[in-house]
Amino acid sequence: MTQITGRLAKYVKIHALGSPETEGILNQLIVIESKVDGANFRCRYLPEEDKLLFGSREQELNDNTNPENWIAIKSYKKAFEEHKEAFIPNVIYYSESLQKHTFEYENIPDTIGYDIFDIERNEFWDWKAAKVAFESIGIPFINVHYEGLAQNITIDEIKEFIKHSPYRREGDEGIVIKCYNRLNTYGRPLFAKIVDPIFKEKNRQVFKGVLQTIKTDTNDVANEYFTEPRFIKAIYHFRNNGEIIDMSLMPKLFKYISDDILSENILEISRKYNSFEFKNFNNIIAKKSAIMLKEYLMQGAK
Repeated sequence: MTQITGRLAKYVKIHALGSPETEGILNQLIVIESKVDGANFRCRYLPEEDKLLFGSREQELNDNTNPENWIAIKSYKKAFEEHKEAFIPNVIYYSESLQKHTFEYENIPDTIGYDIFDIERNEFWDWKAAKVAFESIGIPFINVHYEGLAQNITIDEIKEFIKHSPYRREGDEGIVIKCYNRLNTYGRPLFAKIVDPIFKEKNRQVFKGVLQTIKTDTNDVANEYFTEPRFIKAIYHFRNNGEIIDMSLMPKLFKYISDDILSENILEISRKYNSFEFKNFNNIIAKKSAIMLKEYLMQGAK
């Protein structure tokens, strides 16, 4: 059984390929999808109330949470007007809302669907069934590069898919690998991601001069994993929770970013770096967060 619960349950956290959460995925039947640079969005049809329920990754979206910032809400409302009969109750539609990008896309829709979770059966639909359901309501489905046994394709061939994107000439942000017929050793969905190194490098250089540091392992970790998308993700988290985005947010902001880096990357960090100090790391993240937040506010971001 998966651990997705709730009226509008959060989407699963997808870990980098090679982490314990992804162990065994390359011995299974897999599907490989494009990874795009948007914001996690979820939708559920409530037939008893004859309405759609919306959510960001962190919370439900309503009149008190700036829903006008979400392009996906417009897409789903239009879909509901035109294809109401095709909406399925007791499932959650998971999509990417493309209101912000680190990469520039030449050809991408406002909203892209990528998974449907069946609340009654407590499991994800197979991607082909999800694709049909999304397209029946007029929401495009994510680009699928490959489906087949992972043993029939090399890791180099898997990474090669990143270079071939229908959304931008330079390739995808990365790829997501999914096994729908197995759970991982923790009883959670067996999904993994690979992010393009060019995308990581781009994000390290987004704010020129902001992330310059003394050469130590702990600083190197901060430089590698404190990226602009991670900062923007944190900003969206607090904004969606009704927080005022100003310098008073700092104590919560740096802790959120630090926790997010360590929860997702601690195994990779332990393998790549010989010396890492948690207390010093938090101090560095706090300083970087302050600098980046000042830059963000000076740019007049809302």
